[in-house]
Amino acid sequence: MRSLYEPVYPGVYVPAGIGLSAAQSAEAAWLWSRRKAVVAGASAAALLGAKWIDTARNAELIYDNRRPPPGITVYTEKLLADEISKVDGIAVTCPARTAFDIGRRANPRLATVQLLDALVNATTAAPNLRRRRGLVLR
Repeated sequence: MRSLYEPVYPGVYVPAGIGLSAAQSAEAAWLWSRRKAVVAGASAAALLGAKWIDTARNAELIYDNRRPPPGITVYTEKLLADEISKVDGIAVTCPARTAFDIGRRANPRLATVQLLDALVNATTAAPNLRRRRGLVLR
């Protein structure tokens, strides 16, 4: 098995030699949590469909385990029921909560704005804004 698979996180393996996308890394981190965490921040943005998320970023989870393995950042927070949605069966913060978390945690400012822009372009919030003056959607 060691010649065919490599560990991503403890107990989570992928075929050897492949690079994970930000969304795949987020799913692997969620699997590490035994499907108990809520994917948050840039990882949630990736699962919500945002493009160009840096694959070198740590996966972000809201989870009560204070000792995550390298490559996972864990936040211990309380979420309201309407702040959680599902993407392919994975618990993810809703687009508004995701934007809130990115805005307060991401650095530097330019990267934060780019990430928020990618999130808005990917989520269902964007069609509601189509008739707004000065907004160009692609």
